[in-house]
Amino acid sequence: MHIRISEPYHRLRVSELELTTDYLAKLEEEKERRRELRERQREDEKLQHEIERERARLAKEQAHYRSALQRLRASAAGGAVDQTAEAQLQEQLSSLDAAMAAVDAREADVRAGYVYVISNIGAFGEHMVKIGNATPASTSWNSTNNPKRLNGAPPAHAAADAASTPD
Repeated sequence: MHIRISEPYHRLRVSELELTTDYLAKLEEEKERRRELRERQREDEKLQHEIERERARLAKEQAHYRSALQRLRASAAGGAVDQTAEAQLQEQLSSLDAAMAAVDAREADVRAGYVYVISNIGAFGEHMVKIGNATPASTSWNSTNNPKRLNGAPPAHAAADAASTPD
């Protein structure tokens, strides 16, 4: 008995397998894209809630210091106002105004961020580095620990210019 698969059928089956593989890869890419979109939306909502909480806290503090300043001025009523206490309250109000401006700036730059090099040059091959990025949506108010946090980030390889690399 002599069984044989014809060459045209074999080519069609290989083509079918390649198309199925491509289709499944595209499905996986779409699934990953949707997951990233949901994650980004969760991060944006979390950031918005954090900004709202910070803004409410600052507004409450501002109201407290404004009312304290008004009580101080009202208690003086014709007499001398305690200049040091008034200056301290004014200073607190100005620092709260600056903090409120920082919150507004952070809200305006929701997608701005930083890029960190998180590997040694050449660790992933000649002229390649691992980089990570951090946006305000994915970072805390204090971003001094972001390079440590990004050390486990998935690699995004970039070619390093040999002329700009330190020796």
